[in-house]
Amino acid sequence: MAKKNKNRVTVIIPTYNSWTTLKECISSVQKQTLKPDEIIVVDNNSSDGTSKRVNQKFPSVKLVTLSINTGVTGGRNAGINKATESSDYLFFFDHDMVAEPNMLKELLLVAETDSTIGIVTPKIYYWGNKKRIWSAGTGINLWTGQILFRGGEDVGQYENIEEVQVAPAALLVKRKVIRKVKAFDNCYFATYEDTDFCFRVRKRGFKTFYAPKAVAYHKLSDNPIDDAERVLSRAYWVGRNRVIFMKRFGKSFPVFILFLPVFLSYYFYLAIKISKFNKWLDFIKGTIVGLLPSFISERNIPFSYIGVIRKAIGDDVETILDLGCGEGRLMEVLAVDEAWKVTGVDLYLPSINIANTTAKYTNLIKGDIEKVVKNLISERKKFDVVLCSQVIEHLSKEKGERLLGLLDKLATKRIVISTPRGYFEQIEESLGVNKHQEHLSQWWERDFGSRGYIVSGTGLRFLWSYSGLARSNFKLIASFFRLIAFILSPIVYYFPILSVNLIAIKNIQSDK
Repeated sequence: MAKKNKNRVTVIIPTYNSWTTLKECISSVQKQTLKPDEIIVVDNNSSDGTSKRVNQKFPSVKLVTLSINTGVTGGRNAGINKATESSDYLFFFDHDMVAEPNMLKELLLVAETDSTIGIVTPKIYYWGNKKRIWSAGTGINLWTGQILFRGGEDVGQYENIEEVQVAPAALLVKRKVIRKVKAFDNCYFATYEDTDFCFRVRKRGFKTFYAPKAVAYHKLSDNPIDDAERVLSRAYWVGRNRVIFMKRFGKSFPVFILFLPVFLSYYFYLAIKISKFNKWLDFIKGTIVGLLPSFISERNIPFSYIGVIRKAIGDDVETILDLGCGEGRLMEVLAVDEAWKVTGVDLYLPSINIANTTAKYTNLIKGDIEKVVKNLISERKKFDVVLCSQVIEHLSKEKGERLLGLLDKLATKRIVISTPRGYFEQIEESLGVNKHQEHLSQWWERDFGSRGYIVSGTGLRFLWSYSGLARSNFKLIASFFRLIAFILSPIVYYFPILSVNLIAIKNIQSDK
């Protein structure tokens, strides 16, 4: 019991439509000899009644219910945000796993032996074959991208406590590590999220260790056909995320590229083996999508919507106020590799909850934007940049003009506002369940120019309007006209009368 009082442990279990395995997972955690201080289940918008069942069967469990599926990474990050700050350890556990009663105790015994150990993972067996190891920690070849499995029939080959590269599916992480690396990277969604996390932790000076006396079971079949089915079910993510990981951590990306035909051939073999050729196409698509950022970074494309906003924010920035942050999707792209301290504000709670999973915000405030801005002014808060993207059109003209009059009191360097130019058609389906999505006002160049803003445009209007050809459901047609729109984007930037979106920038420093 003394051990429990000294080290507080929070268990985080993200789940999606897996009640049959989740209930045994939770029960096994509750039966630990070293009792966790809290268990958090993050429901990624399941449709099988998971949230209701968790509340009924496990009332002591802290339940977080998200309005969309944010993947393994988003689920874990939501758990991090809800975890008690006083927890010394966070244990991330997949929903299809079961723990032996001494698992947490044994993991902590190893973690406490060395201050440089940041992550500890257990020995994981297949549930249906408890003599066959699924993982004793894993590794990855940083030249080729090949996963190096440590598993197979248990003949005593993995009985030593030792350092490993990767802790898959079950990770005991010290709180001080979380404070350094912040969160799992949401760009992965699923697969390679553990690998990326462990390597980022390693860059921060911490080690990942394997604890052989800590035992868990993974409810996966060890049948080769079933394994092929499982791997191909996420072929897109495997193809995409392997490339992204190797771009970040590989020893030589060009060398890795040379090995891609090997992976393509292997996945073709698996697809033929189980008669699912479309899954091979998914793998190819994922690989291509993963490769594109190697050459094109969305926020660095000149004259694009995100590119213009990123340039407007500038490089001399530490703090940002993101008004109407929504689900945080824009900030998730803008803040890649940035150390910004971002405060997000939004009126819609489900959006705030999703933004919380991006790990890009140091603070999130739910409330009416105008009221929150006035409160921040009264508290004498200041931000280098105030960003208000696709928000002002959702306010009445009168309220929007009042908001514009307040922003100068919060920004110390610049204000960046984006909004549709004039009328932008909305159809009922696009509004969804968020009633705040409706456009209530129209904005033009003169509305910002008269207040000292420099106004530019993005998106050629007749191509990017709601019914524009760049939004065609026919991919070939859409791709062609998006290329045309990209070629013409410099003209649209300097002549916003042609644009679908206005981007207004006010440099506060020049006013002083």
